[in-house]
Amino acid sequence: MVNIQSKNKLHSLIESKALLLDSSTVVVATDENMDVIYVNDIFEERTGTSSDKILGKNFLELLSEFNSVEKVDGWLQKIAEGNIAKLTLKMRLLENAQWIHFSAIPFLEKKDGFKGYLFSGIIKDEEKKLLEILRNNEQEEIFKDLKVAGEYFHALMPSPQKFKRLTHGNGFVFYKPQRLIGGDWYFYTLSNRKLFLLAGDFIGHGIQAGILSTIFITLLRKYSKWEHFYDPLSVVDYFIKKFCNIMQLNNHSNIHLSLISTIYDYDARTVEYVSFNFPIYHYQNQLNRLESYKSDINFVDWNMNNWRFYHLHLNPQEWIWIFSDGAKDQYGDALNKPIGIKKLKDILIEASQFKNVDDSEQFLVSKSIEWIGTSTQTDDITLIGIKF
Repeated sequence: MVNIQSKNKLHSLIESKALLLDSSTVVVATDENMDVIYVNDIFEERTGTSSDKILGKNFLELLSEFNSVEKVDGWLQKIAEGNIAKLTLKMRLLENAQWIHFSAIPFLEKKDGFKGYLFSGIIKDEEKKLLEILRNNEQEEIFKDLKVAGEYFHALMPSPQKFKRLTHGNGFVFYKPQRLIGGDWYFYTLSNRKLFLLAGDFIGHGIQAGILSTIFITLLRKYSKWEHFYDPLSVVDYFIKKFCNIMQLNNHSNIHLSLISTIYDYDARTVEYVSFNFPIYHYQNQLNRLESYKSDINFVDWNMNNWRFYHLHLNPQEWIWIFSDGAKDQYGDALNKPIGIKKLKDILIEASQFKNVDDSEQFLVSKSIEWIGTSTQTDDITLIGIKF
């Protein structure tokens, strides 16, 4: 084991790597064989073990009690390649085993050629407390700005009440973003007795996805010549190209969108649609998923000729249901697991039995509230139903 003469020298190494140290940070330093050569006072405090009992022990053996070999090996591979690696690992602390968010980096002392590793981590529960402090103090102005952005985002979204009027009381929108702004969005317009309805989900949550959604919705709202579109795929093609042009996307861009584009013809009693990883179901005595593509839209590789749209004739009392993945992935308070597609389908079947669409809507809303309970919403939720 390599001996480092003083803690001061090690502290300078730590600071040179710009690791964030505070009263909640656990720090461990090892040599190139992963034998512990230093732990800070916080590590001793949290583990209840003095440093002289830890020094010289293999750090991997300390981790192996609660973490799989594969998990740790993959982490070490990143470190060996010279990268800063981050991973949530479990370690035994004073009272019990707790999760710690660890960052690890390799370091080299050029003077004597010493190689080793620095590990710093924040205990998960204490990290939450730190974030709460930031929210209440330093981040106050940011949250004010986000609130304004959220108000603008929701102002852009079309009115659910107007959608109900356009469908003569036979349709409704259930929209519930996880945060102030989110990746889910929807849009509709009526042109020549044809209802154009689109819904999408930019991959991700929060600010980034919300900004992308805001740009896309703005493009849809500004367009006024909907009668020029001859099918739902041509709608997608037009706005994908407009979006790419505005965003100046290149081959390195990594933006993906789940999307459905539909056109309802009330005179012909038909729906034409194209769906990219955005489920669409048809209820006619039983609930069936309609044919759709399982992949998201990759803006960089977009080519309209690679896809096709579908056509369906609708009879009275039949339903069309579309929903984002958040509708089936939301965790429930009682069972602490996602609602899942099977349970969601059962709910949609039951909702399809009501004669009055308002009753169907209230049933779905109450089921959502009942399922979520006191648990935290885990994703944006968009669910739209239209009865013919």
